[in-house]
Amino acid sequence: MLAPRPPAGDLEHLPEQQSLASVGQVSISDLFLATLSEQNEAAASQLSVAPEAWYQKSNENQTLTTATTNRYAEPELSWFLTPDSWEIQKDWTSTPPPPSSLFRSFVTAIRGWLRDWAVHGNNIFIHKELYRSDLPCYLEDAYTTLVAYRAKTEETEDMVLQIVENRTTGLCQQSVLLEEVESLDTKAHLARTQALLVYTLIRLFDGCPRQRALAEDTLCTLSQWCHQMRDAAVTEAPRLFEQLTLLRPGEDGGGGGGRGALELATWRAWILSESVRRTWMLVSSTINVYGSKKNGWAGCGGILLFTTRQGLWEAPSAWQWAQQVRKQSPLFMESRNVRLLMEEASPAETDLFTNQLLSVVHSPEQRDRWVAKMALVQG
Repeated sequence: MLAPRPPAGDLEHLPEQQSLASVGQVSISDLFLATLSEQNEAAASQLSVAPEAWYQKSNENQTLTTATTNRYAEPELSWFLTPDSWEIQKDWTSTPPPPSSLFRSFVTAIRGWLRDWAVHGNNIFIHKELYRSDLPCYLEDAYTTLVAYRAKTEETEDMVLQIVENRTTGLCQQSVLLEEVESLDTKAHLARTQALLVYTLIRLFDGCPRQRALAEDTLCTLSQWCHQMRDAAVTEAPRLFEQLTLLRPGEDGGGGGGRGALELATWRAWILSESVRRTWMLVSSTINVYGSKKNGWAGCGGILLFTTRQGLWEAPSAWQWAQQVRKQSPLFMESRNVRLLMEEASPAETDLFTNQLLSVVHSPEQRDRWVAKMALVQG
C-alpha cells in the first residue's frame, strides 16, 4: 500500500526531517563530487594517447568564441571536440541553499521540461533529432510512464505511481544485466541516464513521501550513470572526430563527402555531445538544489561546458545550425562564468536552458543587472 499523499503545497515545502539518501554520513552531493578528480585524470589519460591527427589541444585560455584550431576540421564547427571541453570544472566550496522562490521556480521548470517531452517529443535536454529513427527501449518505457503519470486521476494515482516504481526498478536491474554481457556506447549511456532522470524528477517532486524516499535511494545510481555517460563520450570523441575528418573535402575541393555531408555529421555529433552535457548539468543541478533544500547546503556537483547560444539547440537542419555557428559565437561556457557571459551576450542571445539554469545557480539580482546593463548598451 502506497503512503497517503500530503497536501498539494507540500511539493514546494519538503519536510525537513526526511534526510537526503546517504551512505553512512556521506551525502549524495559528496558522492557526486568524490569521483571528479579521478574522472578528469582518466579523461586526460585517454586523450593523451589519442593520435595527434584527430585534433590539436586548445589553448588553456580558451574564450567563449572559439574552441580549437586544426587543419583537419573546420575550427568554427569543432569547438565541442576539444579535450578540455570534457574536463569537469570543480567548485569545492559549499553554497547557501537557494531561497524558496528559486526552488519553486526550479520545480516549475522541471514540470515544464517533462510536459514538453510528453507533448512534443523533445525538450531542453532531449533533442528532437537524437532519437528520431530509433527510440531506445529505456526511453520508450520512460515516455509511456510519463504520459500515464500526466494523465493520472485520483482513482488511478496509486496504480500509476506503482508503475513508475516498477519501471525504475526494472531499468536498474536491466542495466546491471546488460553491463555483464556488453559495453554501452555513448548513446546507450545517455538514454538510460535520461530515463532514470525522468523517473527521478517525477518521484522527487510528486509530493508522495514514499516515492520521494525511493527516488533519494536512486540518486547514487543516477550519479554513477552520469559519470559513466561522460566517460563514454570522452572515449568516443577521437572516433567521432576521425569520421568528420574523412568527410572534409581536400584543398582542391575534391574527396571527402562534400560540405553538406560534413555539416550533417558535425551537427549530429554536436547533438550527441550537447545532450550529454545538458543531461549532466541537469543531474548535477537536481542533486545540488534538492540537497540544498533538504540539508541547508550542497557542494557543486561538477560543471561541464555547454552551448548557450539561442537557436542552436532549436535549429531545424544541419545547414541552419552550421550557418549560425559560422556567423557568431556558440557561447560555449560553464554556468559559473556568468561574468564572461554577461560581457559577451544579452539575455535574448542565450537559450531557455541557460536562462533557467542561471536562475538556479545565480541570484535574481545578478540577472536583473545583466538585463539592465544590456538594455543600456543596446540603447
